[in-house]
Amino acid sequence: MTKTTGARTPTLIVALVVALVASSAPAVAGQIAGFAKQAGNANTVGGVGVSKQPRAGKLLPLGANGRFPASIVPAGARGATGSAGAVGSAGPVGPVGPVGATGATGSAGAPGAKGAVGETGATGAAGPVGATGAGGPAGTPGTPGADGHDGAPGGTGPAGLAGPAGPAGPTGPAGADGAQGIAGPQGPAGGVVYPALVDINPVPEPTDKNRWDEVALNTDAWNNAYRRSSSNGDPTSYLEWRVPIGAGTWKLAVTYVGTPDAGIMTFLLDGTPIGTVDGYKASTTFNAEDTIGGIHVPTSGLHTLRVETSTQNPASTNYYGYLVWLRLIQ
Repeated sequence: MTKTTGARTPTLIVALVVALVASSAPAVAGQIAGFAKQAGNANTVGGVGVSKQPRAGKLLPLGANGRFPASIVPAGARGATGSAGAVGSAGPVGPVGPVGATGATGSAGAPGAKGAVGETGATGAAGPVGATGAGGPAGTPGTPGADGHDGAPGGTGPAGLAGPAGPAGPTGPAGADGAQGIAGPQGPAGGVVYPALVDINPVPEPTDKNRWDEVALNTDAWNNAYRRSSSNGDPTSYLEWRVPIGAGTWKLAVTYVGTPDAGIMTFLLDGTPIGTVDGYKASTTFNAEDTIGGIHVPTSGLHTLRVETSTQNPASTNYYGYLVWLRLIQ
């Protein structure tokens, strides 16, 4: 049977069935019954539900005799049952009627039967192996056997995890010194370096002296002091210094106080005269300067520089000496 969708199908079927029943044509009614049985197999026809009892918005199926229940057929339409007439030829199919209004929604049907239990799915893959647990506590010692012998030793438990590293210990004592390495080659012999300028301050104690025992303080002198041979100076007065001098040609700068009673200062190097400075001045003169040049020193080493006042200027009244500073310059 071909279903025609839409609300027109149930309306057409009901109208056709009512007309045929009313005509009391048994042959046609049999055919309609067959049609109705097939239609009753569907839960809905064109979206309209089916009910065995007359309900609003539901289709009513024919009974086993191929007829609607007498209770739904109007009284005027039910005539006496006559003999079955001959089956007439089928009339032409009428035009499709208009779509009827959608019926009210029926009540919910009873819950359907529970479906069959599905098959158990395949076992999933094994998960990763968990971390090793901490070692369990030692078991309780077993009870000695009846014969007094020791029971069998228990099995060895699994090894526990290694504990964390302990803190670093204190630094140990320093080891003994290693053996001395091999000495390097001997370097060249170093030479003594002699300065090119040697200063001599006459105020401190000299290497040797005679009748130059007095130190005078005076702010007019460069060092606020100078050494003098008064008050007991005479032609035997002298001063000596041992000084390091390198070989070569030198000059001697002499700073002194000139006075009317000063003698002539004679300078000697290792006993050899190298020059003189006349200390006589008509009036006292502080920080007077004179220079003796061309002093030849044959060898480097310690040399003795000496000053003595064994002579005097004819205008001087004595042999005194007054020294402020001496400087040897190469």
